[in-house]
Amino acid sequence: MNIGDPLPVNALSNITLGEFVQVINQQVPALQARLFGNTPKSGPYSVSNIEVTKQGVEIYPADFPLLHSYQTSIGIQRDLGHDMVIGADWVRRQGVHNNLGELDLNRFNRTASGLSPVIPRCATTPDFNVGDECSTGGITFWVPEGRSVYNGLLVKIQKRLSRHYQFTASYALQRLLTIVSASANLDNYFASYGPTLPKQNLNVGGVIEFPWRFKLSLNSSIISRTPVNPIITGIDLNGSGNTSFPLSEAVPGLRYNCFNYGCGKSQLAQAVNTFNSTVAGTRARNGAIVPKLTVPSNYDLGTPIFSQDFRITKEFAIRERVKFMMFGEFFNAFNIANLTYSGSPILNSATFGQPTGRVGQASTFGSGGPRAVQVGSRFTF
Repeated sequence: MNIGDPLPVNALSNITLGEFVQVINQQVPALQARLFGNTPKSGPYSVSNIEVTKQGVEIYPADFPLLHSYQTSIGIQRDLGHDMVIGADWVRRQGVHNNLGELDLNRFNRTASGLSPVIPRCATTPDFNVGDECSTGGITFWVPEGRSVYNGLLVKIQKRLSRHYQFTASYALQRLLTIVSASANLDNYFASYGPTLPKQNLNVGGVIEFPWRFKLSLNSSIISRTPVNPIITGIDLNGSGNTSFPLSEAVPGLRYNCFNYGCGKSQLAQAVNTFNSTVAGTRARNGAIVPKLTVPSNYDLGTPIFSQDFRITKEFAIRERVKFMMFGEFFNAFNIANLTYSGSPILNSATFGQPTGRVGQASTFGSGGPRAVQVGSRFTF
């Protein structure tokens, strides 16, 4: 095995651990001599690591402004009488110089599309000759050019515990705009600037006290659909080397992540028609023929999340400061499916718009997941 030859990590191999250690030990002296043989004993380094390795990771630019944000909030509150208060709060948070990382500013990924990186590719890999001005891999940077803007309105009505019941009802209307995936278009980071949070969130919770120390607690939650952006795989239309191409970049006027956030199925059908008439059939930057897209007759881009949770408690007062409670809890009592869809929907896939699971079916025990029941007790003294 020659120095620099890749190990067959993606294929089966019968190499033993002892043989692997032997290969490493054979190559370490030569690699150390090439990489560290000219390390100065004192004074400044005559060359940088990147000049030797021809690639780099997590580099900070010379001009690196720190992330900061501007925050504004205003609220009003009104006493309605009958132990109830209603309030409305608006908040805005704008983040500037958000870190976008790690972005390969050498554009080495586009070599997979037959294109050249920013720094020409070395004729041989590896190339440790300091005088060769070439690259053998990506050179990633932390780029402080991101931006995020959050606007949220929260309306809430509360009733304190009196006459054996209390409740809180809140409604949030929110919007968070941020750069989702800057690596999709390294020529225009804001091509992937769009909403990332569900637009609406309604929550109602309360407690009712019954005779004989019974207590019923309830919580009902409704969260609207999460914004998504359909993609087409296997093509690179902008030369970034990214072959998961957003539909919003191929169709003028289509906003990133607007689906489930102002855009619906009619907008998707129109965008697909535009794509098929203007882009489909051409040759992408990676040499692939751009496929013609077909929207299935039955599909969805996401569903709201519903959950109704209940708790029944029975309290036994043994002494003034000694109490014993028994309770039963019911999560997602009506067992609403709350279907999930994996990542960005792939338009040129047979599974486009088809559910892949349920909220929390693998790990969540609680609100939003499959119906769950638990019982317990508590002794307080």
